[in-house]
Amino acid sequence: SRRRHTRLQGDWSSDVCSSDLIKMAENPKAYQPAEAIPYFKKAYALDSNERYTRLFLARLVYMPQEKWDSARYYLEREVEINPTFSDTYADLAQVCVAQKDMAAAEKSILRFLDFKPRDQIYNNNLVLLYKDMGRYQDALARADTMMARGLEVNQGLYQSLSDSVKNQK
Repeated sequence: SRRRHTRLQGDWSSDVCSSDLIKMAENPKAYQPAEAIPYFKKAYALDSNERYTRLFLARLVYMPQEKWDSARYYLEREVEINPTFSDTYADLAQVCVAQKDMAAAEKSILRFLDFKPRDQIYNNNLVLLYKDMGRYQDALARADTMMARGLEVNQGLYQSLSDSVKNQK
């Protein structure tokens, strides 16, 4: 049995923990019991400064259900309270893209990259975001920055961006 805290009961050392919450954490897309949601909301109501409750609500409840407004609400609360947790910006960028709020997605990715400038995935995501926004010069500049840092850039994508920049002139 795994030792986990049970925040709602105020017992931080108990072996008792909802098996539903464990299953949700292990595979959130396959396991979404509706009965767990009120417990997360109750935990949030009891202590809105409890970061894991906000992150569980966003990541394990609302994002898998594609309830983007709710996920964004909790992620934005996390950013306000704890602006140095980089992974929140990655999650927020994903939500903003799903909502087609590309300016907010860009801001979140850039903030994430402030903490992890050599992250391959989010550097690539930023290049692709700029490309999707038609900002080919910015995409090409980010790709150049990536290569200067020793990160990989898909050469087909790089050539496509170069061609797009030439065609814009």
